[in-house]
Amino acid sequence: IMTEIEQKFKVGDIVTLKSGSPKMTVAKIVISEKTKMPNGYIKCTWFVNTSLNNNDFNQDTLELVT
Repeated sequence: IMTEIEQKFKVGDIVTLKSGSPKMTVAKIVISEKTKMPNGYIKCTWFVNTSLNNNDFNQDTLELVT
């Protein structure tokens, strides 16, 4: 049985890795091809100087910047 994964963040939230990282913006909630539901991963974008970076992170490794 597939259960829906609770979304901890929404697009536009500012987050960092719990272990420390630049501030990143939540750009997309990743959807599983198989279940068509959020799979617990979040696509984040951030800049290093003028270079745009992006990657998918497990939402459990992220925390909201307050």
